[in-house]
Amino acid sequence: MTPRGAKIGVVAASELARGRQAYAENAWGQAYESLTCGDREQTLSAQDLELLARAAYMLGRDEEYAHSLERAYHAYLDAGDIAAAACCTWWIGHGQLFRGEPAPARGWFARGQRLLERAGDCVARGYLAIPVVFEHSSPGATTPPRTAGAVEIAEIAERFADPDLVTMAMMEQASALLRLGRRDEGLRLVDETMVAVSAGELSPIVAGIVYCNTIAFCRRPLRAAGGARVDFCTKRVVCAAAGDACSSRRLSRASCGANDARWSVAGCT
Repeated sequence: MTPRGAKIGVVAASELARGRQAYAENAWGQAYESLTCGDREQTLSAQDLELLARAAYMLGRDEEYAHSLERAYHAYLDAGDIAAAACCTWWIGHGQLFRGEPAPARGWFARGQRLLERAGDCVARGYLAIPVVFEHSSPGATTPPRTAGAVEIAEIAERFADPDLVTMAMMEQASALLRLGRRDEGLRLVDETMVAVSAGELSPIVAGIVYCNTIAFCRRPLRAAGGARVDFCTKRVVCAAAGDACSSRRLSRASCGANDARWSVAGCT
């Protein structure tokens, strides 16, 4: 290695170390800056590209979020990690749904389903089952199939010890139960998802989704029955994670709870 190459390697390693540490501390601005600097010096690994993507998301840099995730997807494919690549397709599609782009989102989900044919048993099957559940849950459809699908997703999440997926499955179970009029059961699950947030068990993006959906549940025609939760939702819009920015900035942008959208895990529905 030339002296210049060695210097570049040292700079990249230093920036990566700072970026990873900042990410661990929820310092999204510093994490984004350091990981971006490291990427200029030396191409980031797939795992570091995912960190860069999440930091960008927390700062509201949606284009950078999508671009970094797509790079991570290709990096995982190049490394032969099909399961991780499949997970990326779900997050990319989720982000596009959030931005109101359902057609490309469906394309990424379809790409992920094809990858699953080669991935074997993996947690990505749980994530990519989410759009399948809702594809068969049109506004006029009966709710029990959605409940069963959410239970199946939860089983996959538990098997692979993925708290983010466990929590999203619980949110979908809660939504389905509330639609069936099983209020107490549904709200107990809502409360349980908030425990996962409070305990710091979730990634920052999923923590934000939980806060957002909790507010959405409270804005549904359950106000009379769920007064305590309405009070919590309307008076305590809090950050999903400490640091430079928080997920609550997305609440007004996504008109949280204003519409009874089909996909609650897309955030703010």
